[in-house]
Amino acid sequence: METTTKMLTIDPSTPILPPWANAAVYFVREAGEYIFAARKDDRTISKFLRPADVKAAFTHQEDDTGWIGTNVVRIGNSSRGPWFIYRRGAERVPICFEGDRNKYLIPIPPTILLCVGNNYYIFAVDHKPVHDGTKLYRAPFPNVYDNGRICWGSNHPPKSNAPNAGEKAWSLFFASPFTCHLDEGHLAKKTDLLGFLKSLNAKKIFPARMLIQHGYELRTMREVLSQIVRAKESEEE
Repeated sequence: METTTKMLTIDPSTPILPPWANAAVYFVREAGEYIFAARKDDRTISKFLRPADVKAAFTHQEDDTGWIGTNVVRIGNSSRGPWFIYRRGAERVPICFEGDRNKYLIPIPPTILLCVGNNYYIFAVDHKPVHDGTKLYRAPFPNVYDNGRICWGSNHPPKSNAPNAGEKAWSLFFASPFTCHLDEGHLAKKTDLLGFLKSLNAKKIFPARMLIQHGYELRTMREVLSQIVRAKESEEE
């Protein structure tokens, strides 16, 4: 005996409402969109909704990132929480090292800080503008995992929705004493990373030849952002 499956196609402009419903929300799986439909007089009206709008409607809560600060070039929401990208150009920053009383003023390449939920990732870039095709390089600093995630140790970075979170987290990273933790594989040549950073004291430009591309397959901003935003926290390391 053959069985037939009835397929129902919903036109976004005229979605179907059951006779007992005054309104409904449809999830369009392929498009990742929501459609809101409601009865008005003798007709049905509809419109597309953003996921944030649906969340606010069902939780009765407003969604506000707060004042993220300048140099934030992109923001969004994901299953891991809100995220943003904070950008800084090439500059000279004061740094220090654990067990070393000296202060060093070193040049660094342009950097971007990616915050997803309350996890921060740092990468180097070879130019200031950031777009989908921007190539990412490993941050030439210790205390950073292979995937770019910062190991904060006993420090507590700001939450993603804190005022000026990007600027504060970036400043905290460079103000914290660098250690020999996670200090391998950050440079194009096998060089003592801490010694190399100290040798840059009073120099004006970071030598771009020392940068090494991030990852093996995921090298662009678009690829890395997609992988990190979609990854589960248990998959990070």
